[in-house]
Amino acid sequence: MTTDKERAQSILDALNGMEVVESQGGEDAYMLVDNSVENRAKLNAFGITDEKINGYGDENTFCILALAFDMGFADGINTDGKLFRATDKERAQIIIESDGNDEYYPTYAVSVSQAYLRALDEIERVQANIAEMTDDLHCEIEKSFWQGKEIIRLQGVLKRIGDMRFSDDPLPDIARLVDETLDGSGIGETLGNG
Repeated sequence: MTTDKERAQSILDALNGMEVVESQGGEDAYMLVDNSVENRAKLNAFGITDEKINGYGDENTFCILALAFDMGFADGINTDGKLFRATDKERAQIIIESDGNDEYYPTYAVSVSQAYLRALDEIERVQANIAEMTDDLHCEIEKSFWQGKEIIRLQGVLKRIGDMRFSDDPLPDIARLVDETLDGSGIGETLGNG
């Protein structure tokens, strides 16, 4: 099942895949494409009716810019002349930059967007702290794991020493046992030479 964002992006991809036959930038911007069966079929596949499409043009062309903006599929045009959908954070920034002087973004939308961005910043800060604490916790767990393994190995050495029957000089036997238990670490050899 596709999300609304995925659907909007798929529609934008379809619109951006259409050949623009005439366009104009600026305050009265438009992007016209042929009102062909093929172009309408691309949009019909997403449930956009011919009647809706024809509402943005005439029998020859229709404006994909107006359609995309009015239906909420696009928020702008990038430098390549393609329609794009802003992230929620980018959209909030666009609203804030309008300063409440835009017919689409009244003043209350600006304050809501500012609060939204502050909340996002706080969420990002908390997520960074959680990630750092998680890394620290993993390091501590790993350190404790290896310390625990060492304790278990040393307990094994002590148990084996306790079970041994010693000759007159037990130090070489203990040294050999320590080296065997600690994977040839050389500690036992050092004890045996002491």
